[in-house]
Amino acid sequence: MKIISGFTLLEVIAVIVIMGIFFAVSIPLFSRFLENARLDTCTRSVASVLRLARSYAITGDVDCYVVFDTGVSPNEYYDSYNAADPVEKKYKLPAGIWFYRPGDPNPTEEAVTFNNDIACFKPTGELDEADNRSVYIADGQSDDARSKIITVERTTGNLEIE
Repeated sequence: MKIISGFTLLEVIAVIVIMGIFFAVSIPLFSRFLENARLDTCTRSVASVLRLARSYAITGDVDCYVVFDTGVSPNEYYDSYNAADPVEKKYKLPAGIWFYRPGDPNPTEEAVTFNNDIACFKPTGELDEADNRSVYIADGQSDDARSKIITVERTTGNLEIE
């Protein structure tokens, strides 16, 4: 006589309940991870455009600009190789992410601290500014909105992301 082994219905239901609890707990954690990754990716993209502009200013021996347009939704930023040239390439921030000014109660307002919302890199690689400048990026309007800061060092043009 052959004995057939298997699981009882009660054991299968117990495993399904445990798996359901696991998934119910992990979904909010995973969605928070995706939101953080989206903000990090956006911040790295803005930093990359700033680095590219600095690099082009040095190699091309010209002033190179990065312009932050906070008057449109979603906010845009673009690079230009001189003030009279047309835009080289436009980039849009993802929906739900904005440039903001620190201390502003509404993070959807315009938000960059460069003069006229323009970063100008000289052919030496330094900023055409009096001191270090920062770009502030937030992913929401609530009190728990996450934010990132890109600081450009005036004399070297190096970037720091906080």
